[in-house]
Amino acid sequence: MRKRILSMLLAVCMVLGFAPTTVWADSCVFDRPDGTVEVWGVISYYYTVGEPFRAKDIGLNYHKHDGVQYYGDNLEFWANGNPIQDGYKFKEVGEKTITVKRGNWTASYQLQVSPVLNGSLKDCAIVKQPAKTTYRQGVDGFDPKDIVVQCTFTDGSTQNLGYQDLELYAGSRGMRDFKDGVFIKDGYRFKEAGEKDLIIRVCNKQMRIPFTVTQVLTKDIEKVEMVQDPAATSYRVGEAFCMDEYSAQCFYTDGTIENFDGKALTITANGTKMYDGYHFKEAGTKKVVVRLGDYETTYSMEVSK
Repeated sequence: MRKRILSMLLAVCMVLGFAPTTVWADSCVFDRPDGTVEVWGVISYYYTVGEPFRAKDIGLNYHKHDGVQYYGDNLEFWANGNPIQDGYKFKEVGEKTITVKRGNWTASYQLQVSPVLNGSLKDCAIVKQPAKTTYRQGVDGFDPKDIVVQCTFTDGSTQNLGYQDLELYAGSRGMRDFKDGVFIKDGYRFKEAGEKDLIIRVCNKQMRIPFTVTQVLTKDIEKVEMVQDPAATSYRVGEAFCMDEYSAQCFYTDGTIENFDGKALTITANGTKMYDGYHFKEAGTKKVVVRLGDYETTYSMEVSK
């Protein structure tokens, strides 16, 4: 009898696994450790820009020794950390991590948002290259506005896509796949210098453009001065650090002057590298070091409970 029941369950799982228009999350649920929480339901893993999110089809399974508890109401949803609800329309292409929560139970899955295409995609090609392919580390914002990709469909028709419809990933030169890079958008500042690759992705098609990130300072320096000292010299535990509190002015030996905002500076607090939005975890006095090239200055900061 037990073998017959297991055979029936396996057959059901196989049928559900081949459903043509929807995907059941992890179809076979009868063998899970106690305490496992997983997303369950008729889940669509693929959306297009502007398509409404179907939260009402999603639920949570909670596994325990005496069975499975299913919850399909009072659920909360996040896409890449931002709260969403049933009917929310995705505005940007790219992969999204959808987090589903009910009380203390949380699970997540990956969702792909693609551009609206006029047909069945056959191939893609870059028809207009970016005007700028060299950036300074931490200073110059990424500019993809010139990029144009042409999509060819199985019926022979074509469609051009601008940068807003493209997934853009940056990583080290020769990276094999978009997942080896970081998702970037217009204005992104590169954190490390070196030879890089930009991978442009449309659905399952990938194209590649090489570019270069140089050091922050490319000319000889005469001196550096802080033109804005931090207004905030004290923080509380959990409060977010603000890079915009700092800015410096660089005087080059050729007589030119350049200003750098806080995001272009290297700032550490007791040796920990700061970034915009960093949350302090421990109270105490912090030695803040601000660097630009060989220039360095220090501040004292108090973090209280």
